[in-house]
Amino acid sequence: MGVVTIQDTDFLLDPYPDINSRRGASIRRAVAVLFTVLFTVLAAVGTSRAQSALADRLMDRGFENVRVRTLPDTESDRRLGPQSGPLPGTPSDTLLLSFEYRMARGSHAGVCEALKLAGSGYAHVVTILEHQNVPMTAVAFDGAPRSRPDLLADPAISGRADSSSVRRGPVALDAQVAAQVPQRCGGYRIAGASMDVRPYVRQLESGHHASRPLIDVALHPRYSALFGFYRDPVMLQVNLAPRLNVRLWRGFEVGAQIVVPLYNEFSSEGDFIRPGLLTASQFIRLPGPTFVRATAGTYTNRRFGLDLRARRFFADGRFWAGFDVGRTGNVFYPNGSVFVERDPEWIVLGTAGFAWSRHHLYVDGAAGRFLFGDAGGRVEIMRQFRRLDLGFVFTQTVNGANAGLRLILPLFEGSFAGSRSLRVRPAHDFTWDYLYRAGTNVGEAYETGYYMDRVYRQHQPSFLMDLLTTP
Repeated sequence: MGVVTIQDTDFLLDPYPDINSRRGASIRRAVAVLFTVLFTVLAAVGTSRAQSALADRLMDRGFENVRVRTLPDTESDRRLGPQSGPLPGTPSDTLLLSFEYRMARGSHAGVCEALKLAGSGYAHVVTILEHQNVPMTAVAFDGAPRSRPDLLADPAISGRADSSSVRRGPVALDAQVAAQVPQRCGGYRIAGASMDVRPYVRQLESGHHASRPLIDVALHPRYSALFGFYRDPVMLQVNLAPRLNVRLWRGFEVGAQIVVPLYNEFSSEGDFIRPGLLTASQFIRLPGPTFVRATAGTYTNRRFGLDLRARRFFADGRFWAGFDVGRTGNVFYPNGSVFVERDPEWIVLGTAGFAWSRHHLYVDGAAGRFLFGDAGGRVEIMRQFRRLDLGFVFTQTVNGANAGLRLILPLFEGSFAGSRSLRVRPAHDFTWDYLYRAGTNVGEAYETGYYMDRVYRQHQPSFLMDLLTTP
C-alpha cells in the first residue's frame, strides 16, 4: 500500500476558501452598516431631544413660534452654500433658529438671550426674526474659538469664517467690530444680516417646532393735546387703551381694544369708555421680499372699513416701494352710543422710500388721494436711534400745507403678569405727534394699529447689525 504525501493542508481547514472569504466580507459589511444605522438613529434621537429642550427653554423665556434645527457641518455646507469651514477650536454644527420675541420692542431684543440659551456648542448660528410668525430677516453668527479667543481680532483668520450667503450679503461687519459681540451674545460673533431668508426657512420646515396659544394684552397709553386757542390755550386728553391680541394661524391676528378715559378736555365723547381698534388682519410674505397686510375693522381717526397695504423691498431693505389702499367710513361714540356714517370713501396712496444705512435715516414718501378727497403728497424723514425714533413730516395737498414732529419713545420691557396662555405687558412704545396746523384736513389718513413701517425699520438689516454690535 503506498503512502500519499500532502504538500498543502489548507484545504483541510477551509475546503471552499473563495466562497467563505466573500461570505466573511459580506458579514463585515453588514455589521458595519448596522452599526452606522444604529449610530445615526441614536444621534438623530439625541439631536431631536436637544432641539426640543432648547425650544422649551426659549418658550419659557417668552419666545414665540420657535423653530430649531441642527445641521452637521457636511450637510450645512451642501445646503446652505459654500463655506470655508469653522475656525480652529470650534465645533462643526450649524444651528438654525427662528422665533418672535414680543417682550421688548422688536424681535432683535431676544437674539443674544437666545444665543446664550443655545450654548456655545455650534460653529455657526443663523437666527431668523419673525413678525406674527412670518419670517422677516436672517442674522448669522459664527462661533468663537474656545482655545484661541485672540483669533477673533485677526482679520486674516476672521475673514475665513463664512456662515452663509448672509455673510457675503450687502450688510457685513469687519473683524474688529464683530470681535466685540461675543461678550454680549453667548460667545458668538455676528457675521451678517439679510432679508433673504428662503434657504433657511426651507431647512426649518423639517426641524422642531414649538408653539402654544397665547392671549397677549398690551397696555397702550394715549395722550393728545391742542395748543393755540385763545380761551383755552392748552387742551389735554389722557387715556389708557388696553388691547387684546390673539393669533389664530400664521400671519392672522384678531385684536380688540377699549379706551378708558383718565383726563379729558376735548368733546364729551372722550368722557365715556368706548371701543378702540377692533381688527382682523392677515399678514403674508411673498417672494421679493414683498410684504402684504389686509385688515378689516375700526381704525384711528374714527374710521372703519377695509385696508390693504403692500411693500416691496430692494437692495436688502435699502429701497422700497408699495401702496396703501382703503375704503372707510366714519364711526362715532357720542354719549356712550354708536353712530356710523354710511358714506365710505377711498384712500389710495403710492409709496416709496430709501434708507441711509450709515446714519439709520429713513425717507418715506406717499402721494395720491388722502381722506376727505384731499390729493397731494407727504414726506416723512425719520432718524432711528437705538431706543427711540425722531422725525419730521411735511405735507402738501390741495387743502393746504402742513408740517410736524413725530417722536416714538420706548416703554418698559417685559411683562406685568402672565402664564403660559395669558400675558399682560406694557406697549412697546409711545408716539407723540405735533402738527403745526391741527384739524385742517390736510393729508389726513388713519392707522390700523399695526404700524408696519415701524416693523420694517426694526427689521432693517443694517439697523439690526448696529443694535447687535453696539453695547
